[in-house]
Amino acid sequence: MPRYLLVSLSICLSFLHCSEQETGHLQELEKWQYSRGLHLPDVSSVQGLSSAKNQEVPEWKPIELPTILSANEAARDYTGWVTLKHELPEDLNEKLNQREILAVNAGRLLDVSVICLNTHCFGQLGQEEPYEAGAMRPMLRGIPLKGLSEKNTLYIALFSNGKYPLQFMDPVEVGPVNEVFATHRQREILAFIFLTIYVAWGLYHLMLFSRRPGDRYNLYFGLGAVLLSMYWFTANTFSREALFAEHVEIHRRVEHILLFLIPPFFVAFLSEFTQKRITLIAKFYGLYCFVTSALIAFVPLEIMRVLRDVWYAMLGVAFLYMIYFIGREVLRKNREAFFLAAGVIIVVLSLSHDILQSKDFFHTPKIASFTFVVLVSGLAALMASRFMRVTNEVEELNRDLDQKVRERTSELQKSMESVRALKDQQDGDYYLTSLILGPIGGDLARSRRDVSILVEQKKKFEFRNRESEIGGDICIADQLELGGKRYRVLLNGDAMGKSVQGAGGAMVLGTVFRSALARTQLFENTSNTTPEHWMHQVYVELETVFRPFDGSMMASFILALVEEKTGFAYILNVEHPWAVLLREGEARFIETECNLRKIGVTAEFTDLDFRLDTFRLHFGDQLILGSDGRD
Repeated sequence: MPRYLLVSLSICLSFLHCSEQETGHLQELEKWQYSRGLHLPDVSSVQGLSSAKNQEVPEWKPIELPTILSANEAARDYTGWVTLKHELPEDLNEKLNQREILAVNAGRLLDVSVICLNTHCFGQLGQEEPYEAGAMRPMLRGIPLKGLSEKNTLYIALFSNGKYPLQFMDPVEVGPVNEVFATHRQREILAFIFLTIYVAWGLYHLMLFSRRPGDRYNLYFGLGAVLLSMYWFTANTFSREALFAEHVEIHRRVEHILLFLIPPFFVAFLSEFTQKRITLIAKFYGLYCFVTSALIAFVPLEIMRVLRDVWYAMLGVAFLYMIYFIGREVLRKNREAFFLAAGVIIVVLSLSHDILQSKDFFHTPKIASFTFVVLVSGLAALMASRFMRVTNEVEELNRDLDQKVRERTSELQKSMESVRALKDQQDGDYYLTSLILGPIGGDLARSRRDVSILVEQKKKFEFRNRESEIGGDICIADQLELGGKRYRVLLNGDAMGKSVQGAGGAMVLGTVFRSALARTQLFENTSNTTPEHWMHQVYVELETVFRPFDGSMMASFILALVEEKTGFAYILNVEHPWAVLLREGEARFIETECNLRKIGVTAEFTDLDFRLDTFRLHFGDQLILGSDGRD
């Protein structure tokens, strides 16, 4: 893009140089005379006149063009015709009398306009009756070789009914027809070159935004540049005639709407670029401009002009705000702000010049549309600076990347070795714990083969190619004689916690329970012991052992005694899932109503809380005791 910009600027300078060489014979007619009323030598060829020309003797007064006639004594507070005349210089008279074809470029005239040479009128825009606006349309005509005299006078008559002011927006140029039209063509080409530059840069920044949505300042600058190009096309190029034709009012409204929408995007661009956000002031200014541009679409022209003047004042405030932003960044030693500062200041000054020129303070050509390229150049330099900085940082990172990767890899390897050593040590502790826990559970009366046990713990691990698992679940089965009857003893327990913590609780639960079993089998006289008494004694013993842990180790369990001959069963449920009875292919819960909490809970209990549930197993029934483990 910077290369494209330099090529475009070179072409523009070439056109300017050619224009200077080829316009050597063009003459700007600045010193004119004016008189109120229609004072053309012959008005017979003027179309749409409501009355004949004024009969009174005109009072000619000097005036310098271009100017706003309605803003000075020539036509202040006046509606109607104003006639201006200028005697052609001797060299132009000589060329006319030698039958050399000349042309006149009066630029944009407001409102209805008629141009004549002596008594012959050869150009007209709009008409008085019925009214047809001719404002803002260029008056570019070849001078016909009719009605010539030794000294020839050029007349321009303007008419206004108050809707538009009386105004010459551009200098009046006269010269050989080829040079006049060639100069006009070169100006149009130059304007479109600059338009192409601005549109290209606007679309380029919009493309950057599409690739990097986070850089929203590209969006605001791109939209602002595109809107500026559209405004310049409608306001400063003669090609707009093909678009608007005779719809002057629509043209003026579109021009003002585009004009009012441009500054908010550049204010938002600066705010986003410097602060990474749109400030509250920028938001209010943008809202004001959008509301004003919406009003322009339908309010009367008089109100539109008032809104335009207020907008000019607000634009001055916006200029100060933009300069404040850039100045602050410059004081902060922001290198990118230096590229932007010069361009913005030049554009602000040129826009101020154009506004004052439109108010008839200056009689110089408008320059803002051309100086905007300075801002574009500043942004190009800014982008190039940022690109070079990022490129240098990337090259530096690439140089150091290999060393940093090696250092990081070495650190990761050391960390992995430490983690691996800790894991091996932890798995060793798990494995030793599982070796202790394993023999505590299981069916101690394996010869019966009427009990099946499945234990699958949460924590699974591998230690020295040995796979094992550890957790808080435990299952114990055995035989016991009470009151002269043989019973199968079943215990399914679940200690609180996972892995080591759960395994510790399961070991305590299993060890105490097996100790009670062994004591009953080996030492105690159980001839008079009932199942209820024995199960109560076991519960009290387990609760007594777990209570000192003060809630840091708890366990739930379900204990069952099944008489081997009759199948009569006793169940004690200590806050454990209900047992399941599978009978004739149909499963149902054996619901228990026990108020006992987990062992290890500090709450006191009474004999009233202790409750056993009884039922009878039939031949072929299956009793399932399980924990609440999810795995």
